[in-house]
Amino acid sequence: MKLTRILSAPVRLVRRTLRRYRNNDVPDYDYIDRILYEMCDEMMAANQDKNEKANDRGKACYAQKITFSIAILGNPIPKYFSNRAMAYYMNGDLTLSENDCRQALELSNAEPKPLYFLGLISLKRNKYKEAISFLTKASGLTTKPSDLSQMYSALSEARLAATQEEDLIRSEMESNLQIYIESLLAKDKDEKVAANPTDSEAIIERHDKSRCLLNEIFSNSENKRRSRVVPDYLCGKLNLELMKDPVITPSGITYDRDEVTMHLRRIGHFDPISREPLNESSLIPNLAVKEVIEEFF
Repeated sequence: MKLTRILSAPVRLVRRTLRRYRNNDVPDYDYIDRILYEMCDEMMAANQDKNEKANDRGKACYAQKITFSIAILGNPIPKYFSNRAMAYYMNGDLTLSENDCRQALELSNAEPKPLYFLGLISLKRNKYKEAISFLTKASGLTTKPSDLSQMYSALSEARLAATQEEDLIRSEMESNLQIYIESLLAKDKDEKVAANPTDSEAIIERHDKSRCLLNEIFSNSENKRRSRVVPDYLCGKLNLELMKDPVITPSGITYDRDEVTMHLRRIGHFDPISREPLNESSLIPNLAVKEVIEEFF
């Protein structure tokens, strides 16, 4: 089926809708929005091919891109740019998705959705610090628990990747340093042996001891770095960071005070996991976990 034939009916519908509100100072954008979503469903249905199920997702994203492009022409608001950015991202068009995200933020810099997708885009491009920045801002703006959960999950992935990247760089630097020091020790040994041939055995023995000590130092450093991974039970349930001030709720669940307080103030007075009613006054310091955290470090 040709694309022009697929789009002809929806385009006529948009034109009629926009014409209806052309002379109205306050257009009914909710109605237009509903019509556009109906168009999306119609276009996806028209593009459905039973013999190519693997392409369904791509077709759906393509239809949404067309739909939101039409919506943007009629009403360029952050919501439509954010939705089209999502469609581009799902279809793998990271550059176009990034452009729409930034356009949405130019119109309103307090939109969590474009910040979230900018974080995901940065994560795919291995720009972990950038991803952490975007995702942290997004999680601070959203009020939906489901969205917050997705953002924290992506934030955790970005932080883990950033830590692994830093550890890899540090490991390479230490390896290069070890090689350099070993070369200095070997040079020093050769110079001393040349200057004192009769004492060569003692010089070589001292060199071997120094080299063994050097290897032990760097080996201990590597082991400490590997054991520095913080276990999950010492991390907050929401932000997945090391807890600084662990508190326990009446439901028996431990959170970091900052994360659960932010949840109570922004989202609602209930336990994020158990969903039981919860107030700040009900939070009790978890001294046992705090002691474990101190011993860990």
